[in-house]
Order: sequence, then structure tokens, then C-alpha cells
Amino acid sequence: MPFRDSQLHLNDILESVKSIEAFTRGMSCESFEADAKTIAAVERKLQVVSEAATRLGDDAERLCPGLPWHNIRGIGNWLRHEYRRVDKTTIWNTVVEGLPPLKTAVVDALRQWRLIGAGERQMVLEQLAASEARLLEVVDGLTAEQWRFRETPERWSIAEIVEHLALFEGFILGAITNALKGPTEDDKKPLAAGKEHLVLGLADARETKFKAREVVRPVGTWSDALELIAELKKARARTVAFAMETKADLHGHFFPHIAFGDLDCYQWLRVLGQHMNRHVLQIEEIKADPAYPPF
Repeated sequence: MPFRDSQLHLNDILESVKSIEAFTRGMSCESFEADAKTIAAVERKLQVVSEAATRLGDDAERLCPGLPWHNIRGIGNWLRHEYRRVDKTTIWNTVVEGLPPLKTAVVDALRQWRLIGAGERQMVLEQLAASEARLLEVVDGLTAEQWRFRETPERWSIAEIVEHLALFEGFILGAITNALKGPTEDDKKPLAAGKEHLVLGLADARETKFKAREVVRPVGTWSDALELIAELKKARARTVAFAMETKADLHGHFFPHIAFGDLDCYQWLRVLGQHMNRHVLQIEEIKADPAYPPF
């Protein structure tokens, strides 16, 4: 589910719980059971909680683990379809026992999420999706000869570029994960902020050459083109899942780029999109070579 949708559903749950708290503030079980208007208002907000939980789908367990999500989703059906059997005491117990841990978990998920802004998260997700779509488009339908063609003996073929991308994706996600295990380094934030133009210009700066780390250089691990593309898709899917779900302070953790020096982990997620776009341009250069096989 897109990040923005999950955030909206969590906010719907939180606002509904807050409304129920306001409706029942200062009440006892007895006074609640005697107040038909409050019961009706609480039932309506519980239905919103239930519907929002249903729309969250599997994201609910990932974002707020340990809660009885099956029961939370089910309360809406119970209120709608079993209304003649609804027990007022059960509703009250849900309010005083079930909602506080739900509220705590949702507040924590939203707070952690805001360590990077909603706009930032959505931006990086869109960049990851767009760069993958571009890459898949330029390699679609290539023959074996086109896949292996090199402009010169020392240049990478398209197959080698795609292998490099798959390796690079896994390496960078692993480096981000490792960096997040350490303490935050707030003193590096001003320097990293000044490197945004380098990160955003990475794709188009084809005249600036970088020497790839040994660990991400292609060695022919995947000889079959379809297997290699599948491996790249899996690597990108892992990155997207991380970007969507992480609650870490990405701006507070760093590791060095081979040319730019320290970048924060959010910038590294953006590098992955820019890096793939950079190699899309390289593939387009290869396909424009006069000696490139026609089929």
C-alpha cells in the first residue's frame, strides 16, 4: 500500500480514538450504559476504526505489531450485523481496555514515521518506482547479442550494467541498515545538507566518472537475462519495502560516498534512484552505438 494511504488510515484510527475519549470522559460504565447518544457516537467511531484497520491490510501488523488486528477489524461487522446482540458492557470494556494500547501504538508509528517527512518518503518512493520503470523499459526485448554487446572491451555490456545495479542495490541497503545500528551523528547534518545538488545531479552528470567498489562490480553471476532482471526487481522491492516501512531517523545516520563523502541514509535512498537513472542513460548510449547489433 502507498505510504500516504497507510498514514491516512492510521490518522483516521487515532482521530476516532480521540473522539471516543472525548465522548466518554468522566463517565462510568453505568452512566455510559444509560446514555444512548454517547453509545451511538462511540459505536460510529468504532466502525471507523474497524474500517481503517481493514484498509490498512498487512501494513497494520507491520506498522503496529502485537495488536489484535483481527478483533479490531471484526468489531465493525459485529456492530453492523449483530446490532441486536450488541452488549453495552462489552463496548465499554473495549473503550477502557482495548483503545489505550491501540492509541499508543498508532501514535508511536506516526511519530517514528515523521522522523522523515511524509513528502520526503513519498518523493523517494516515487523516484524508486520511476527509475525502475525506466530501466525495465530500456532492457525489454533485448536479444542475447544486444545484451552482451560492449562498445569497447573495457566498457560494461548491458548485462553487466544490470548485474551491477542489482549488486549495488543490495550493498547500499545493507550499508544503510548497518549505519542505522550506530548512534546518530547530528554534527554531520549541515555538511550533508550542502550535498543535495550532488545527489540530485548524479544521474545527469555522465561526464563525471566513478570507479565502482569491488563488491558491486559485475562478475557474471547470472548468465540468464530473465533471472538477472528478476534479481534486480527483488533487490529494488526490498529497498521500496524498507523506504515505505522504516521508522528510523534516516537524516541522523551517515556513511560515505566514494566521491561525495558522508551522505545521510535518506540521501542514500535517493542515490539509488539517481544511480539507476544514470545507468539507464548509459544503456541508451550503448544502444545508440553504430556497432550495436540490430537484433
